[in-house]
Amino acid sequence: MDGMSYNDSDVLTAKRLKNIVLELSISYGHLRIDEKEVGKLIALWDQKDLIEIVATIADIYKVPRASVKIALGRRSELKEKDAYAEVRVGFRGEAHRISHTQNRQQILAGKCETFVYSIGHEMAHVRLHTDRHQWRQSEVATDLLYLVLGFDGFYKALRREYVLGRVGYIPTHMTRAAYAEIDKRAHVLYL
Repeated sequence: MDGMSYNDSDVLTAKRLKNIVLELSISYGHLRIDEKEVGKLIALWDQKDLIEIVATIADIYKVPRASVKIALGRRSELKEKDAYAEVRVGFRGEAHRISHTQNRQQILAGKCETFVYSIGHEMAHVRLHTDRHQWRQSEVATDLLYLVLGFDGFYKALRREYVLGRVGYIPTHMTRAAYAEIDKRAHVLYL
């Protein structure tokens, strides 16, 4: 089976969604976070510790901390994006830059869910690319991996906040089906 194109949310069918969730659950379900880790991310947000949030999310995705370079600050200080995490992992140590177009103050003026989603989504790209997974080019699969790993509470909170807008790459009319498929496999260990 071929991986989907990069912009694949408009071609997602119920059958394809079910297949992607099954494959991601088999490959990554063992990495699923629990309430303790969710609580840790929220506590880190309350402490305004953005760097440790990024590092914790890297840990969840089993991306070695030593390969994660994180910088948060103003554009003039960084001479590039205002906030980013650079991750060097995988085949031949390729670099994946996770960029944020906001500085620390702007990020903290927002919501925990927004920051966790954006870093978690990008870290899912890193994990899929590192493993050369067949769905590595799929934005939908990247969001589904984020949900498979147990970040659904953050995602649902964003969906409630942006009822009229779009959050992520899973089409709004497919979110219930995605949650149902993930819930079926949340406590299954594939060997």
